[in-house]
Amino acid sequence: LAEQIKDAPVTALLTGEPWTPRRIAQYLLENNINDLTTAIGQNLSYDDERIIFTSLQKIAEDNNNYDNSIMVIFNER
Repeated sequence: LAEQIKDAPVTALLTGEPWTPRRIAQYLLENNINDLTTAIGQNLSYDDERIIFTSLQKIAEDNNNYDNSIMVIFNER
């Protein structure tokens, strides 16, 4: 996964146990991926939809539950 993200300008991932946004962010940071801009789209198309723009580092430290989410990682070069 880390190698694909290094080579792609944008990567979108469907998340869920065991690969939550937090675990993915921790994995990427441990594998020498820079602290990239990241978006989490939760409950898309529902009344309680949320879109959060943040960073891998902040997600790695975040204990929020992001069930029913996609994660988009922007590899700005």
